Amino acid sequence: MLAGMRAAAETLYTGRMDVIEYRLMEDEKTGISRHQEVVVLENIPCRLSYGKAAAVTDGSAAENVQEIRVYFAPDIAIRPGSKLCIRQNGTEAAYKSSGVPKCYASHNEVALEYFERWA
Repeated sequence: MLAGMRAAAETLYTGRMDVIEYRLMEDEKTGISRHQEVVVLENIPCRLSYGKAAAVTDGSAAENVQEIRVYFAPDIAIRPGSKLCIRQNGTEAAYKSSGVPKCYASHNEVALEYFERWA
């Protein structure tokens, strides 16, 4: 039954994503360490989902916040803070994984924010 649920969920994956982490890497020639982007997963089937935009206010001005989530196979692990480059429906955008994945038998789910820069 779980295999059927997973197969059904995977039929909805119309997007592809690359997962990138910002890691401290040592240059082999110079021995100098610096942070750089490292692609840890490529071309992973996924599905973006957009929730309703809610107005958030701090007392002075309202700001619209859109709920964005990505769904993918349960055997894929994505670290919080990773950069996700997602291609779906003819568009491509970069997002930041904003938390720990919700893990289900049929899929994983991660809340996203638009990627601006590495923290």
